[in-house]
Amino acid sequence: MNILSNNALQQIDEVGLQSPLGPLHPTVTQDAIYVGLRKARLLRARAFHKAVARLVAALTGRGGGAE
Repeated sequence: MNILSNNALQQIDEVGLQSPLGPLHPTVTQDAIYVGLRKARLLRARAFHKAVARLVAALTGRGGGAE
């Protein structure tokens, strides 16, 4: 039988989120999370646009990359 159930893992995650990370690693603020999310969305949008540009280039026969 597994010692850790799904509930136990969820509780461990919650405790980890609520406890401070120590003096070398200050707790993450909500603003820092939002900045990270915005950066991730920007990177995802850039990757999508680059992929679409490559697809259009391939379909139009221009060859090469769209970089």
